[in-house]
Amino acid sequence: MGKRVGKYLQQLREAQGQSMRQLGTQVGISPSHLCLVETGQREVSITLLFPIIKALDGDFVNALKLLVLDAGVPAEAIAGKEIHSKADESNP
Repeated sequence: MGKRVGKYLQQLREAQGQSMRQLGTQVGISPSHLCLVETGQREVSITLLFPIIKALDGDFVNALKLLVLDAGVPAEAIAGKEIHSKADESNP
């Protein structure tokens, strides 16, 4: 499942010296849920990923790339790609 993104989140959390309980409380999930995300046993939604990354001062774009890789998209498909929305295309 989400092993790459989970490992990234774990590394960020540990670098900041936060426990799973502290981070879980901060983002509104249980430590056991966070543990499952970090170990790749539970996939993380975008709506949960954002507050975790924000709380850890992480790189959201990097986390999204890891999430995409965890989903099985080949690295070359996302390498060097910028993210654009349809709104960006209509407002040059």
